[in-house]
Amino acid sequence: MFYARRAIEGRVMERLVETLEPKDIAALRVHIEQERRAAAADDTASLIRLSGGFHLALADLVGSDFLSSTMRDLIARASLITAVYRDTAQFDCGPDEHKAIVDRLEAGDAQSAAALMIEHLNHIESELKLDERLSAELDLRTALL
Repeated sequence: MFYARRAIEGRVMERLVETLEPKDIAALRVHIEQERRAAAADDTASLIRLSGGFHLALADLVGSDFLSSTMRDLIARASLITAVYRDTAQFDCGPDEHKAIVDRLEAGDAQSAAALMIEHLNHIESELKLDERLSAELDLRTALL
């Protein structure tokens, strides 16, 4: 799933550099501020939702219903996996990383934006404890609360 996200979202960055308008950049920056507020409040559930929302907003800005639908599914899966398998001691959904991506998009630097996106997704995946066997019933119940 993360492999697919890296492949798709890297290409999304290339497309957005060509089409983003100042109002889109402003909306993304407002979203990042919402992420910062959730992080400051230690509201992990909102931070996971907002982080996924950031990635979905980028996909939506491409203007493809197919891409938006595909990303909605991938992000929903990733959010659930993150909620269950995250390392709470080091969890960071990345408002600073999101800001750096938006900065590169605004500057028209598709190559750097794509590289930052892939690095960001690698960071998220690296914070997951996917090698541990967890009690599915307990952890899914907790994640869905």
